[in-house]
Amino acid sequence: MAVGQKDQGAINGGAQRVARPVGAPIRITPTVLSADAYDAGDLFFDVTEIANAVDALGGAGVIDQIVIYDKGDQAAAAMTLIFAQASTSLGSLDAAPNISDANAAGAAAGAGLRTVAVASGDFIDVGGLKVATLRDVKLIVNAAAASRSIYLGAMCAGTPTQATGDIVIDVWMA
Repeated sequence: MAVGQKDQGAINGGAQRVARPVGAPIRITPTVLSADAYDAGDLFFDVTEIANAVDALGGAGVIDQIVIYDKGDQAAAAMTLIFAQASTSLGSLDAAPNISDANAAGAAAGAGLRTVAVASGDFIDVGGLKVATLRDVKLIVNAAAASRSIYLGAMCAGTPTQATGDIVIDVWMA
């Protein structure tokens, strides 16, 4: 131990504390339709790459926090986020998802889709936009064998009318 450095174990009654590093978020701006209102259950946006989400090819990671910015300031912004291992399409925008059962379940254990619900009550109106912060998500995700990317799509749980660029999502990996 260096001079002047204190043993954290001794300070904390023998319990070791290790500070977890916090990295920069990975930001995505998915493509949404600029059409009439979506219907609940429609595909809000199809899979969008979250590049370099995991440290190794075919590796796994843990999503720690997600922040969603709704620049369209929609009252019906509830959604279900869908995380995937590959860029397999979930279906057509503004229609019910139609991914095959085999693609949804994945070919191997851990390769299937993962979901995170975002309630309209998760959004806070901060003037011209709404912001939702999902803390302690703790969702384990896997990249495909030759990739470090994961993919994110979403289904509407409400009936928003959005434009491309209205939804911006920051994902923090642990």
